[in-house]
Amino acid sequence: MALHSRGVLFSPVKDWGQGSNKLLLELDGDGDLKVRRELTLENVTNWLAIPKFQELGGEVALATAVSTSTRQCKEFAGEGSFELAVTRIERKGRRDKEIFEVVDDTTAERAIELLNRGLVIQDEAAKGSIEVVDVQHQTMETLDEVLESIVISPLKPSGEPVEDMGYQLNLSTSRRMIRKETGTPAV
Repeated sequence: MALHSRGVLFSPVKDWGQGSNKLLLELDGDGDLKVRRELTLENVTNWLAIPKFQELGGEVALATAVSTSTRQCKEFAGEGSFELAVTRIERKGRRDKEIFEVVDDTTAERAIELLNRGLVIQDEAAKGSIEVVDVQHQTMETLDEVLESIVISPLKPSGEPVEDMGYQLNLSTSRRMIRKETGTPAV
């Protein structure tokens, strides 16, 4: 069972060709305020075909952006996991999202600047890193009803569930409904 592929969980880019690449950028605003921008990076593998991008060291900038994001992931000391933290930031930035693609000299120059300043992330589902989910099912019976709890969580490539990221369903079925459906006489 694969998870929904639209922004379930983000982590550093591993392969630019897989798509779902984003760049998170934090800019100084008024006073102590930080302004976050999110850019969806389109057709990144085609950027290398733009002569100006190559001339400005685009291949090195792409590799450096990946290694910087990977290093930040390893050094993350916040609460929970790095993946969950950047996923929350990505969700908050969706309203200010910009689509960015290198198509000429001007956008090539801007791409180099952005890659040097931002955090590059990629949807885990696009990378094929999340193809499995952990499903936990619990049932509790009372005199009047049957209570069920189902928790569905994505799993990291290591097989561990992703902390604080899951969907919980709670179901309550009265014993009268169960008896009606099964044809058992009501007590």
